[in-house]
Amino acid sequence: LELHCSAILVRFPSHDNLIRTAELARLMHQKSDAYHIYEYTDMLKIFTELMVELMLEGEVVQLHHFGTFYPHETKPRLHYNVLKGVKEQTSGNITMKFKQARRLRDRISAIVKQERSKNEVSQDSSAVADT
Repeated sequence: LELHCSAILVRFPSHDNLIRTAELARLMHQKSDAYHIYEYTDMLKIFTELMVELMLEGEVVQLHHFGTFYPHETKPRLHYNVLKGVKEQTSGNITMKFKQARRLRDRISAIVKQERSKNEVSQDSSAVADT
């Protein structure tokens, strides 16, 4: 499974690192216990429902320093149905795309770069200790 987000390619080898709604609500509660877990779950549900409504209305939603959600309309296309053995026309659809904010992308890149440099330093020091 691959996720293309802007210019970043993230590979998910399995669903081991998949965070579902209940787990996300629990993590949000751990980060800030200002609300109960069920309230965080409700917030995520409301957010999801609202995003669907806004995308269907053609609205663009920008979350400051996080990114922009925008509707994307796919074109109708002709495809071959293997089971029926005929070509079929699919109707277009409205989907949602996400473009991460530059600040979020830079923040993630800086953390990854810092972690990589720490790993390189620890590998270099272990190589020196081995000699």
